[in-house]
Amino acid sequence: MKYLQYRAFELTASFFYLFRNVRYKHVPVVRAMGYSFHRNAVRLYRRSKPGGRKWLFKKRTLYSRLVGNDHVTPVAYRPASRNPGKIVYSILVTKGLDVDRGNSITCIENRSRRRLKKPLYNPEASGRLHAGQYRSLLRQIRSIVRQRGIHPYFKRKSFMRWIRIQLRSVMRKIDGIDRLFGKNNVKGVIQFSSVNPMGYLLVHMGKQRRIPTMNIQFGLNDTYQILSTNIDHYVAWGEQHKKRLTQFGVPGSKFHLLGNARFDPIFTNKWMNKAELLKKLKIRPGKTVFVYPEQPLPQRHNRIVMRAILRSLLPYRKKVVLLVKNHPRQRGSGLTRSLVRKYPFARLIRHRSIQLNDLLNGSDAVFVQFSTTGLEAMLFRKPVISLAFFPDTNKHEYSYYASSRRVTSAKGYKQLKSIIKPFMRSGSYRRLMLAKQNMYVASAYNGGGDAKRKIKQFIQSVTGIKMGKVTAVIPVSANRYCPISLIEQTVKAARDSKTVDRIIIATDRSDLSNRFSRSSGVSMFQVNSSEQSFFSMDGDFAELCLRQLKQEFVRNGGESDMIALLAPAFPFRTSRHIGRAIQLLISSRADTVRSVSTPPNAPQESALAPNGAVVASKASVLLETGSLIGANVIPYEMQAADALEVNNEEEFVQADSLRAELSRNNRIIRKRKRVRLRKKRRKKRKASKKA
Repeated sequence: MKYLQYRAFELTASFFYLFRNVRYKHVPVVRAMGYSFHRNAVRLYRRSKPGGRKWLFKKRTLYSRLVGNDHVTPVAYRPASRNPGKIVYSILVTKGLDVDRGNSITCIENRSRRRLKKPLYNPEASGRLHAGQYRSLLRQIRSIVRQRGIHPYFKRKSFMRWIRIQLRSVMRKIDGIDRLFGKNNVKGVIQFSSVNPMGYLLVHMGKQRRIPTMNIQFGLNDTYQILSTNIDHYVAWGEQHKKRLTQFGVPGSKFHLLGNARFDPIFTNKWMNKAELLKKLKIRPGKTVFVYPEQPLPQRHNRIVMRAILRSLLPYRKKVVLLVKNHPRQRGSGLTRSLVRKYPFARLIRHRSIQLNDLLNGSDAVFVQFSTTGLEAMLFRKPVISLAFFPDTNKHEYSYYASSRRVTSAKGYKQLKSIIKPFMRSGSYRRLMLAKQNMYVASAYNGGGDAKRKIKQFIQSVTGIKMGKVTAVIPVSANRYCPISLIEQTVKAARDSKTVDRIIIATDRSDLSNRFSRSSGVSMFQVNSSEQSFFSMDGDFAELCLRQLKQEFVRNGGESDMIALLAPAFPFRTSRHIGRAIQLLISSRADTVRSVSTPPNAPQESALAPNGAVVASKASVLLETGSLIGANVIPYEMQAADALEVNNEEEFVQADSLRAELSRNNRIIRKRKRVRLRKKRRKKRKASKKA
């Protein structure tokens, strides 16, 4: 941590202590402004002359001065006991974790979005500003500021203007969160960071009501995360991230090293290898592939880094290819058209054309600055070259990887050139880079391909709310027509539904094991059968699969809570159908959810009938009865077009042409929507300029 940030943290600690009694609903309002205040303090000290003392207070006392002295006033909590237990999440925590909609509330921080569909909730937009209490708190703040002996920064007019705006926002959030807790039976608060105002208020008000609180590490730990340690439990990626915070005095007992659910697909999914990537991009094989994922930085910074990379690779232009991946939040790129013409070995990959994990897995080396992409590349076992060209700022810690001797780093063009030269000429240099890097990964990441499962189990143990595990079973018979493309489509739909934890292909075919063996996210179950078989739920083969899988589930101790049977003969069934059927089972008290639709070639007024596209049931039903159909069955209605079943090659060709036509129509509709949205935004900009 830089000396400048230490000074700013000292002023932040004074800010917390000075206004500690300014409370609204027993919440110290100024602590929710800590992140914004610290950034202002850094700007203040950047303009001033450095002080005489090097360290203002010991590093180990930072936690006690900023977080440890946060007094929590207990509040009587009478939850709506009739309602089922809920867990309150922040929006970024849900990425990769695939939380159940039935037992979750996801809070977002966006002033303009008031009406939101469940489980989304906007505390600031839902809360009210009580004018009388707002004026009372302002008077209290003014009386403190008039006192003698306080820091001159608090007497500035700019400080009072800033705190007025912040106070309005914080009071609305407190009121909205108070309503949230009052209307729901909240059993836990899980955030990715309590540095931001909403995160701090959710955690503090949860602790007031004796609700368990938890932070799940989302990105690389920066210096601000010291303010996120006011929780009961901190789920970190590895030992290194724990050390970065315990050095400031944070109790080590708060940390649980479980990994990150976002990184599970690195271990479980199938990604492009180098040959497949070069073929897709139409690049000659035999080239050394470098990947550089850009960051949403100022254009000047991106261009400095880009020119340094291009110049260092120029001597090997006939042997290398540089793939530059655009960041989703980036407006422009450092790789301009003129640079592409000058350096033809460089290519710009738009952020939606190829997934980043495909680029990382197909590369020979990866350039990174400060993002989690560096750790992702290391988990793919790819050499990483850290670029620390700029000094650390409040927002970006460029020296994050460069501070470790185990990661190959360059602080300028000359160092980068001295790294590229032996990398291109010597295989032993590459192996040495990887060996040192693997030592770094061992301390930086403790997870594997099952981090999501571990985190869900930990959440269940803390909150008492069961995090249901869903297993999807795909029955594939050798006696019925079923091309591999239909099986792959079913597997993809199950993954994209974000509700399925495990996928099993139950088959008596011998050609599928090699096809799916490269992806550990799919388990193969060999069925012993020579009978005539069917795809639908009423068929003998599906029943045989379930009968044999029942023994497997019993052997594994019933590790799954729900089972979804997905016949692969439905090309128009999507992840949305699978997800909604499973969510319906979670939110209801039913034993089984069965998809229904109007039978083909029948009038629309005719009765709905089961179609076999999705059958979701509690695992206990299978273990008790040997079938997925329980006593309490509720229907999940699908459109007849989405429930179209394919039984032969002719029907498959017709369905394929129909899907291509629908995809073309959807592209046209999306394009029209984008045009209308651009026109709407243009009108808004013109209206704001006139105003």
